[in-house]
Amino acid sequence: MKTKLKYIANIQSGYSFRSKISKKDNGNIQLIQMKDLNEQFKVNTKDLDKIEISNMRNNYLMKKNDLIFKSRGLDTKASILDKDIDNTILAAPLIRIRIKNTNVLPEYVLWYINELPAQTFINRRAKGTFQKMITKQDLEDLEIEIPEIEKQRKILEIFYLANKESSLLAELSKKKKRYISKILLDKIKENQNGN
Repeated sequence: MKTKLKYIANIQSGYSFRSKISKKDNGNIQLIQMKDLNEQFKVNTKDLDKIEISNMRNNYLMKKNDLIFKSRGLDTKASILDKDIDNTILAAPLIRIRIKNTNVLPEYVLWYINELPAQTFINRRAKGTFQKMITKQDLEDLEIEIPEIEKQRKILEIFYLANKESSLLAELSKKKKRYISKILLDKIKENQNGN
């Protein structure tokens, strides 16, 4: 089944600050910003900035499995908040995607948004010459192919295994380079000692 994102998720822009964000070590709210999204499409929750906001509305608070979409910049990918976290909001221009359909896995939507068909749609809708920008409305209109939940799980399983294989191959390649480098450096030392 193909459906628009707005029919399976609540989509909300991050909190918009009227002035520069002023960090407070003992602030009551944690803030997720672009700098907190890592290459594994997750949120680095260890070093979130804290701010002070009185009367924060609950609809801005983040929950586990919320997706975070980068609406500005060259990298228009999504990330996931994969753990429970208290009193945390999202800063604009990030957009929160909260899946509301129980037959759709948030991780599946994350995977789909970051794949070629969705990225092609997003790039076509992007506005701006130097700084790409995707509007909330454009994101809502993104069509997503939603298979049965078991097929979503299988797709994710294969995706995670492929990622694990890539990581292992990259680590093996690094170790191989270090090993070869050591052998070659040892050869230089042998030649110097032999002269």
